[in-house]
Amino acid sequence: MVAVLDEPVPSKDSHGFATAGWTAAPVVGGVIARIGPLLNIKPVDEESETVKKALEIEGQEYVHKGQKIAPH
Repeated sequence: MVAVLDEPVPSKDSHGFATAGWTAAPVVGGVIARIGPLLNIKPVDEESETVKKALEIEGQEYVHKGQKIAPH
């Protein structure tokens, strides 16, 4: 999905920023949250062991929320 905002304006809510992370990302998140159920797409629990294992790069450790995760 692509969201393009023509001349975004910084606001108090965005702490004065007008970058994509503060403007387009919330729009995309809202659209996905509304159309996901219509397309039978369920949310993913990012903390589940299945997801962590799927994202793991073999032989490398990674850091998740400040915690080092060793390879299996």
